[in-house]
Amino acid sequence: MPASGVGRINLAPGAVSADPWAEPEPQPGPEDGIYDVVIIGAGPAGCAAAAFTARVGLSTLVLASPADPDEDLLGSHEIDYLPAIEEPITASQAWERMRRQAQRVGARFIDAAASAVRLEGRVKEVEEEEAHRCRAVILAMGCGYRVVESNGLVQAVDHAPRSELVAGQVRLDEDGYVVCEPPGTATSVAGVFACGDLADPDHQQAVVAAGSGYRAGRDVQRFLEPGL
Repeated sequence: MPASGVGRINLAPGAVSADPWAEPEPQPGPEDGIYDVVIIGAGPAGCAAAAFTARVGLSTLVLASPADPDEDLLGSHEIDYLPAIEEPITASQAWERMRRQAQRVGARFIDAAASAVRLEGRVKEVEEEEAHRCRAVILAMGCGYRVVESNGLVQAVDHAPRSELVAGQVRLDEDGYVVCEPPGTATSVAGVFACGDLADPDHQQAVVAAGSGYRAGRDVQRFLEPGL
C-alpha cells in the first residue's frame, strides 16, 4: 500500500510533460503480484482514473480493449472544451494525450480486452490472456452503438453500455448501465467502482466521462487508504 501524501499533482486531462511525444517507459507490475487497482477500459474515463490512481502512488493496471476508445464515437472532429488544451485538437489526439499522461505518472497499460472477472472478495481477479489480481477494480468500458428500428422503417443509433462482462456480478439498471451508490462511483460490490458512459446514460461526453474517472480514482484511494 502506498504512503499517503504526495507532492504537486497535475491532473488536468491531456496535461503532458515538456516532451509530449516521448515514448513512456514500460511500468513493472507490483512486487507481490497484486495491483492496487485494475481499470477495465481506456477511454477518457479510464485514462483519467489511471492518471489519478497512479499519481497518488497506487499500482495501476489498465486493460485497453481494441474498442477503447470507439473511433466512431470519437471521430475526427475538433474539441476545445477540455481543461489545459490551448488550441482545438481532435478527439483522438486528446485521448492519446490522456493515455500518455497516465503512463507518465506510472500506470501500466496492456492492449487487451478483459475476458472474465471475479469481483467478490478482498482480492479480485481480471483476466485477458493472463489473470491479474487486484484489491480494487474500476469499470470504464464505456458504450458502443446499437441500432433501434422505429416503425419498421427508420433506424436510429442509440448508445449501448458495454456491461456484458459484469452482468450478474454488479447491479445494472434495466438498460444495462452500471448502477453506482450515490454520491460516488461505488457499485453494489465492495471495492468495485464504475465511471464514464458505462454508468451515465444522460451525459455521454468525453469531458464528463473524464471527470467521473477522477472521482472513481479518488474513491478507490479512499477505499484502499481509509481516513484520506
